[in-house]
Amino acid sequence: MPIGFSRAEMQAEIERRMFQLDEAQEEAEHLGPYGDLMRMVAVAAYQRAADLIAVNNERIADQLAAAGIALPPTSGK
Repeated sequence: MPIGFSRAEMQAEIERRMFQLDEAQEEAEHLGPYGDLMRMVAVAAYQRAADLIAVNNERIADQLAAAGIALPPTSGK
Protein backbone atom coordinates (compact mmCIF):
# COMPACT_ATOMS: atom_id res chain seq x y z
CA MET A 1 0.00 0.00 0.00
CA PRO A 2 1.60 3.29 -1.05
CA ILE A 3 1.71 6.26 1.29
CA GLY A 4 -0.05 9.27 -0.23
CA PHE A 5 -0.50 9.70 -3.94
CA SER A 6 1.50 7.63 -6.38
CA ARG A 7 3.42 9.51 -9.06
CA ALA A 8 0.78 8.48 -11.61
CA GLU A 9 -2.01 9.80 -9.37
CA MET A 10 -0.14 13.07 -8.87
CA GLN A 11 0.37 13.42 -12.62
CA ALA A 12 -3.34 12.79 -13.22
CA GLU A 13 -4.20 15.46 -10.63
CA ILE A 14 -1.79 17.93 -12.29
CA GLU A 15 -3.44 17.26 -15.64
CA ARG A 16 -6.90 17.76 -14.11
CA ARG A 17 -5.87 21.07 -12.54
CA MET A 18 -4.21 22.27 -15.74
CA PHE A 19 -7.43 21.51 -17.61
CA GLN A 20 -9.32 23.59 -15.03
CA LEU A 21 -6.81 26.43 -15.47
CA ASP A 22 -7.19 26.27 -19.26
CA GLU A 23 -10.98 26.32 -18.93
CA ALA A 24 -10.87 29.29 -16.55
CA GLN A 25 -8.67 31.24 -18.93
CA GLU A 26 -11.02 30.54 -21.83
CA GLU A 27 -13.97 31.79 -19.78
CA ALA A 28 -12.14 34.90 -18.56
CA GLU A 29 -10.85 37.73 -20.69
CA HIS A 30 -8.09 36.38 -22.94
CA LEU A 31 -4.70 37.20 -21.46
CA GLY A 32 -2.73 36.86 -24.69
CA PRO A 33 0.92 35.90 -24.20
CA TYR A 34 0.48 36.25 -20.43
CA GLY A 35 -1.93 33.32 -20.48
CA ASP A 36 0.78 31.10 -21.94
CA LEU A 37 3.27 32.35 -19.37
CA MET A 38 0.79 31.72 -16.55
CA ARG A 39 0.22 28.16 -17.81
CA MET A 40 3.96 27.47 -18.08
CA VAL A 41 4.55 28.71 -14.53
CA ALA A 42 1.62 26.67 -13.20
CA VAL A 43 2.89 23.47 -14.85
CA ALA A 44 6.37 24.01 -13.43
CA ALA A 45 4.99 24.71 -9.95
CA TYR A 46 2.74 21.65 -9.97
CA GLN A 47 5.58 19.41 -11.16
CA ARG A 48 7.93 20.73 -8.46
CA ALA A 49 5.26 20.19 -5.82
CA ALA A 50 4.64 16.65 -7.07
CA ASP A 51 8.36 15.87 -6.83
CA LEU A 52 8.49 17.16 -3.25
CA ILE A 53 5.36 15.21 -2.28
CA ALA A 54 6.86 12.02 -3.71
CA VAL A 55 10.09 12.51 -1.75
CA ASN A 56 8.09 13.22 1.40
CA ASN A 57 5.96 10.11 0.87
CA GLU A 58 9.13 8.01 0.55
CA ARG A 59 10.51 9.51 3.75
CA ILE A 60 7.28 8.77 5.62
CA ALA A 61 7.40 5.17 4.39
CA ASP A 62 11.03 4.89 5.58
CA GLN A 63 10.11 6.35 8.97
CA LEU A 64 7.21 3.94 9.34
CA ALA A 65 9.51 1.05 8.46
CA ALA A 66 12.07 2.24 11.02
CA ALA A 67 9.27 2.29 13.61
CA GLY A 68 8.48 -1.34 12.76
CA ILE A 69 5.37 -0.64 10.72
CA ALA A 70 5.49 -2.77 7.60
CA LEU A 71 3.62 -1.63 4.53
CA PRO A 72 2.48 -4.01 1.80
CA PRO A 73 4.64 -3.74 -1.33
CA THR A 74 3.55 -1.32 -4.04
CA SER A 75 3.04 -2.15 -7.70
CA GLY A 76 5.33 0.71 -8.80
CA LYS A 77 6.16 4.37 -8.41
